[in-house]
Amino acid sequence: DRDPISGSVPHRAIRCGLVREAKSAGKSERLTLTDWASFRLVQKESLTKDIVRLTFASSEGALLPDFEPGQHIQVRIKTANGQVLSRAYSLLGPGHEIGRRTYSIAVKKLVSRSESLGSPGAVSGCLHEDIEPGSNVELAAPGGRFLIPIKSTRPVVMIAAGIGITPFMSVLNSIDASDEGSNFLLYQSYKTPADNPFRTQINDLVKSRKSLEVFTYYTQVSGQALDSREDTGGIVFGRRFTANCLSAALLGRRPVFYLCGPTSMIQELTADL
Repeated sequence: DRDPISGSVPHRAIRCGLVREAKSAGKSERLTLTDWASFRLVQKESLTKDIVRLTFASSEGALLPDFEPGQHIQVRIKTANGQVLSRAYSLLGPGHEIGRRTYSIAVKKLVSRSESLGSPGAVSGCLHEDIEPGSNVELAAPGGRFLIPIKSTRPVVMIAAGIGITPFMSVLNSIDASDEGSNFLLYQSYKTPADNPFRTQINDLVKSRKSLEVFTYYTQVSGQALDSREDTGGIVFGRRFTANCLSAALLGRRPVFYLCGPTSMIQELTADL
């Protein structure tokens, strides 16, 4: 019989038992990162003349926890003179991944190893010059509050200069390819096409994500400009990005802005926006 007021059928209950699934042979448990953990470098790839992509896997071979787009991991290394240093680097790739076994970051070399002692670029020099696939480092759990939505009723505008593109890569990789209700706009700026570390990957993402638009600014015109046919979206040569590059129509839609790049760029855009 149905309930006379709601019209719903009576609720029914069935006795059941819950049993924890036993860990099968060869099946890894997801690693819980509560402190520094040992990781092994499994891939090192040059993206530009001074940027490398580093991919790490747990030394235990365990599955890894997911992260929110825009977050980073802390990398801790021991230098040749015994100094222990750590730095934060934005995570690349999608925030959620079934069976995740690796974390990837991109590191720009700020100074060479010989110049690095005591400098802000000490870790970057060591990561470029001292570690190769098979080397061990320590990583801390993903964290950070630079969180960027992957669904939004307002336009999400990401503005990056140089290595500042890295926190946005996890966002671009996390956007639902079939999402037509959101609108993501990336404005990225480099000196030349050769300085664009994720050029091919971003071009592919633009083609596969209906809600994503990309505008690229190359501030130094050179012979490499002829190779710009590989770029998808708006391309501007010989001009740096400023707030004046944003259309009145876009600003009228009350976009949400996320900025990453040199301090001077952040200050200028923050004041102008």
